[in-house]
Amino acid sequence: MANRSLAEDKETLLAIKDKLAGESKLNWSLKLPIDEWEGVKVVSKRVAELTLKNKDLAGTIPPELGMLSGLTHLTLSGINLCGEIPTELGLLSSLKKLNLRNNKLDGSVPPELGNLSSLEWISLYNNRLTGTIPSTLGSLTKVKVLSLKINRLEGPIPVELGNLHELKELHLSTNRLTAIPDELSKLSRLQRLQLHDNQLMGEIPAWLGSLSALRRLYLGQNRLKGTIPPELGKLSKLRRLSLHNNRLTGPVPPELGNLKRLQHVSLYNNDLEYKIRFSF
Repeated sequence: MANRSLAEDKETLLAIKDKLAGESKLNWSLKLPIDEWEGVKVVSKRVAELTLKNKDLAGTIPPELGMLSGLTHLTLSGINLCGEIPTELGLLSSLKKLNLRNNKLDGSVPPELGNLSSLEWISLYNNRLTGTIPSTLGSLTKVKVLSLKINRLEGPIPVELGNLHELKELHLSTNRLTAIPDELSKLSRLQRLQLHDNQLMGEIPAWLGSLSALRRLYLGQNRLKGTIPPELGKLSKLRRLSLHNNRLTGPVPPELGNLKRLQHVSLYNNDLEYKIRFSF
């Protein structure tokens, strides 16, 4: 597929136009130069970007998109797409950005997405995805942002996500996830960790205090128990800390008073003893 021509890319888009648009219309036509097609960008005589967002469409994601081997950016967000994510998207080896957020997609996250070795940014949030997070996503070693929040995903967070050494943002909130693996301690570049509104059990891992780049830590609305680890006081760049609506007990560790950049902390609806005051 690497030797495909622009003419073949145009044929593919024309063949899938009605499926992607649903009852609505896209202006894709041989009567127009492809540079004038809605949401289509050509680079080096290949379709490199397909961007359709916040439009009044209502179709499905055609598997034929996997034939557009020159794609580097695929954004289909906020256009009322339904159905499953086709496994054929895993063929897009040049893809750097995949944005399917704010739709009505269901079914599971295809394990084939782990084949997207060039991917740097992936967002599937605010859909109706079910099942577990595929362990193959741990192969996306260039990814910097991974967002699967606001779905219906369940089970433990895969240990393989600890292989994402370039990861800066991990958004998994508002699902039904149950466990935080220790392997996430290897994510030394992580700046945002959103795990709130899940079903996480056990204690807050002390190793979170070793994630020195962390600026936002959201663990609220889970089933976490035990005490707040004093190691969190080592997160010198932390600005927001959310631990509310859990089953935490004991004193709030005085080490949290060392967090000079902290702008917001929520600890309510636990059984904690407050002996420190925050400076903000």
